[in-house]
Amino acid sequence: MTRSSSPDSAARAGAPETWRGWTMRVALTAVRLVPYRFRPLLARMPFAARVYTRVFLPGGRQVVTIAGGPLHNARMELDLSREKAFWSGTHEPGVQAIIADLPIDSTDDVWDIGAHIGFFSLIFARRCQRVIAVEANSTNAERLRRNVALNDASVEVVEAAVAATSGTVLLELGLDSGTHRVVSTASGHPGAPPRAAEERVPAVTLDELLLRFGRPRLVKLDIEGGEVDALAGGVQLLQAGPVIVCEIHGPHAWEVVPARLAEAGFSCRVHAAHVVAVPAW
Repeated sequence: MTRSSSPDSAARAGAPETWRGWTMRVALTAVRLVPYRFRPLLARMPFAARVYTRVFLPGGRQVVTIAGGPLHNARMELDLSREKAFWSGTHEPGVQAIIADLPIDSTDDVWDIGAHIGFFSLIFARRCQRVIAVEANSTNAERLRRNVALNDASVEVVEAAVAATSGTVLLELGLDSGTHRVVSTASGHPGAPPRAAEERVPAVTLDELLLRFGRPRLVKLDIEGGEVDALAGGVQLLQAGPVIVCEIHGPHAWEVVPARLAEAGFSCRVHAAHVVAVPAW
């Protein structure tokens, strides 16, 4: 039997919504009064960040100046309603902490495998001689090139997936632009987000990149589950002994990747979802 609601109970049920709406209106008004120079600080405060996004960060891509972090004052083309962490400089703080402590200097080459739209590629470019930024998705790669050009950065973009063998692979496109993954490495991961579409992309191996660009000082590898196959195509690269920062996706990769790096003579340590491997020789 369906129970009917009295007018009083309906009013009480609607009261929280009215209160939340009133609170948001007051907050929006208050945020608009904040001087411009202090507004980036609001983006780093949890409640204020939600209000700030509503007021100042419209949808659609625009060229903005990064407000903080190691990429402070760089320029990127961003959709601030969806990519606020890039603008505030707070994107993946754990990875930022890892790479901040790594020995990179102005004579080194760095590879950013799974470069997305170039946030970390641009950070590396401030510290090293050249960045090889590898990105499989065509839309991301186009944005990556624009962000590189905006900063006149020493970054060479390779539009390809990194896999066990060269050729072409099918890339599953995630609902978020940072979650695309190669089909052959995407299966067997319970709880993986649904995929919106697919595209066929060229594939290269780490050893082919080594032959083309020479030995890097550091390889950052974040390819959404493709790390096992990528390392299978990087035997010669491992022999060359770069420092490797690899994000691990799934229990199988946790079993395989640290073991493979240890067998190749690397000393490995774990930082949250990442393995940092340093050649022990």
